[in-house]
Amino acid sequence: SNHGTVYRNGALRCDGTPLGDGEVTYSNSQTSTIPDHQYVDGFCTVCGGIQPDYLQEADGFYQISNAQQLSWFSQAVSVFGNTNWNARLTANIDLSGFEDKFTPIGNSTHPYVGTFDGQFHTISNLFVEQENDFVGFFGLLNGGATIMNLVLDETCYVKGNIGVGLVGASKVAGTVLLKNLGMEGYVEAITKNAGGILGANTGSASSIVMENCYV
Repeated sequence: SNHGTVYRNGALRCDGTPLGDGEVTYSNSQTSTIPDHQYVDGFCTVCGGIQPDYLQEADGFYQISNAQQLSWFSQAVSVFGNTNWNARLTANIDLSGFEDKFTPIGNSTHPYVGTFDGQFHTISNLFVEQENDFVGFFGLLNGGATIMNLVLDETCYVKGNIGVGLVGASKVAGTVLLKNLGMEGYVEAITKNAGGILGANTGSASSIVMENCYV
């Protein structure tokens, strides 16, 4: 409470980073104005950040019908930490061309703990290739997560280091329910722990309940 806030001043983008090669200075007084984001379909066209209110909940779930919405949801969870959000798919989703926007749902910083109901829809053309751990359509789940009623078809490709699958890995005590899931695509772990449905149960921490799943 006895220290001042440090502000970046100069020509800034909407995410607060310097605009081009313009000079910036730092002081305890804010003299520059950060411009507004320019949102189109949930993403800022300038900085790539997500629009917080792009989708609204309905009955406790975000209703997802296309690749743009799914990519927005993935970043809302994994980048911005909304790890307990629930979602339902309302259509089959083709992720072609969304490699730069979709990120595995849940990661080491923000493990996913919500309920994701695919409502028996199919994901196609998912392409995720990373060198880090816990890679999949879902990266890392914590106890309490439920993933159900979803198929990744033969066009899907998932590659990571340790813990790779439809779900990369689970961690932290509690029950993880994996129900009515199918993985028809390609899975590769660079080091170890490749699995069709679940790559790894880290430290055997979670109680895994798996029902009616196939690879």
